[in-house]
Amino acid sequence: MRSKAGYFLLLFLLCKQLTAQNVINYDAASIPTELKTDAVAVFRLDEGTLEIESPSRYNFKVHQVVTILKPEGAVYLQHSIGIDKFHKLESVQVRLFNETGELEKTYKKSDFETFAPYDGISLVTDDKVMSLYTPANKYPCTVEIFYEIKTTGYIELPDWSINNQSTSTEVFRYIVKTPSQTDIRYQAKNLQIIPVVNDNTKEKIYTWEKRNIVAKTLSKGGYKRSHYMGVIEVAPNVFEYDGYKGDFRSWKTFGAWNYSLYHEATPFSKERTEDIKSLAAKYNEPRDKIAALYEYLKSNMRYVSIQLGIGGFKPFSSKFVDEKKYGDCKALTNYMRNMLAAAGIKAYPALINAGYDNPPADPSFPSSPFNHVILCIPMATDTMWLECTSNTAETGYLGSFTENKLALLLTEEGGKLIRTPVSNYLDNKLLTNTTVVIGDNGEAVVNQEVKSTGNFRSLFKEIIKQPEEKQRESLNDYLDYRPFDNYKLLSERDSLPWHNSAIELGYKKYFDFKAGNKLFIQQHVYKMLSEEIREDDKRTIEYIFEEPYFKQDIIRIVAPKSYVWENVPETQTNDTNLFTYTRDVRKISEDNILELTTTLVLKRIILSPEEYKQAVIFFKQVASEESKKIVLVKP
Repeated sequence: MRSKAGYFLLLFLLCKQLTAQNVINYDAASIPTELKTDAVAVFRLDEGTLEIESPSRYNFKVHQVVTILKPEGAVYLQHSIGIDKFHKLESVQVRLFNETGELEKTYKKSDFETFAPYDGISLVTDDKVMSLYTPANKYPCTVEIFYEIKTTGYIELPDWSINNQSTSTEVFRYIVKTPSQTDIRYQAKNLQIIPVVNDNTKEKIYTWEKRNIVAKTLSKGGYKRSHYMGVIEVAPNVFEYDGYKGDFRSWKTFGAWNYSLYHEATPFSKERTEDIKSLAAKYNEPRDKIAALYEYLKSNMRYVSIQLGIGGFKPFSSKFVDEKKYGDCKALTNYMRNMLAAAGIKAYPALINAGYDNPPADPSFPSSPFNHVILCIPMATDTMWLECTSNTAETGYLGSFTENKLALLLTEEGGKLIRTPVSNYLDNKLLTNTTVVIGDNGEAVVNQEVKSTGNFRSLFKEIIKQPEEKQRESLNDYLDYRPFDNYKLLSERDSLPWHNSAIELGYKKYFDFKAGNKLFIQQHVYKMLSEEIREDDKRTIEYIFEEPYFKQDIIRIVAPKSYVWENVPETQTNDTNLFTYTRDVRKISEDNILELTTTLVLKRIILSPEEYKQAVIFFKQVASEESKKIVLVKP
């Protein structure tokens, strides 16, 4: 065992060494040439220091020095620090240097503005953002920031990542000091780096360091960019948040902690329980009972996000939701779970990292990447999933937001990772039957019947329930309809799994352009091909579509008797293991009608870099075919 004097000497030498390491040259000319290549900015120092005091307290210190080489790197002049009930900004200083490294201005804590951020869904949260913009007179320039955050409750510990997307780094360093008794778990992702560990009887000090990391360009269209960045992930073995103690050594123990937050001894009164039972008692099959209660949820409850303290993890009571008629994803999921329990059906909440481009949880490293809660119902032969925040989803359908993920099932035995379903392209159908009647002057009336399932069904249901003016905008924004002059919703009917609607569109000029006595016309009222797939020979990551789909448009174009068809597209067939594009063309001469039946199928949503090359070729061919104009000529 080391003596106390020896221990303090060791700490003194370590601090002296780290101070020496942090001697920084602020002169932009001193940056190595290889670090400037393809970079808009260079981190001269990117250092985080985490000092864990207990399962509920830590201090987090950040020291970053960034030389901004050109205006494209100006994002690093905007400084934002998140705080909340448990995370307090203890101190902060920002300094701005010119090209030669001379200090121009210093900013302090009182220069920051504090505001409540809006995430687009939450009504109330504990979150606040302290923000400061430090304008530069010219580039290059260097900005340095020091800040310290004191934390009085946590579930996760801060990771430290290398942002080498168009930026380089001279010195990357992460230091974690933790009591030996509790220790931490850690892993390096997308990084070949092993920590130096200094261990004594009371404390462990981990240091990760890497130097001269060059900038790289990341292809678009994969998972979120953070998935591909080098990062040191750290996680606690034990934690305490808002007075709730937990164990994070495994998915099982973390799930057990979460499950306890959902426990309600008596979710409903006896009278209310009997009411719920009566809703389900009309049906014999479990699936029908589930559908009836899910329909009740969708018809009577609305989604409202309120994230305050432990309320970010613990749901409102089922009684609260029943009386107030609203709740967040946790509360609505738990409410549905307890309604099913009243009907004798077992179900479990499941934490999930929602968003089609959010990567699934890492089975090998228990952490908390989750941002949403859904409901899992084990059945005799399969498993049913419910999205309890939606008022339009069909029973058992998740969609692109939560499909093909690893969800953490919260059970009596603890947490279990389980994969959510993957939809088939036949689950997402958009079928349109369109008739276009063109007048002598090129005006037109369009009548269209729309049938949709899956994600398209949810989209059309959302569009149709909007005011008429918003419906017009949404058709243009989300489905790329050609801008029209008049719009009318003729009918709507929802009969699972289909949503059916009929619309009428009016065009003063249906043609794209006119040349002499010729009208040049598009093949469809909306774009069949909405994706923009560009060549990317350097691609090394997967490409992700939002959902697989089956689109088909049958369009009949009725031309005036005074016109004849001069140019029409040809019949096409292009079928691969990933995509299908077909077009059948038929003339009905006696009525001067041209009929096109076009089908576009996306069979899989995650493509390897090699498959992406096939997609580029395919979509180029489709785009070429879809761009061909129909020509009407007046003899």
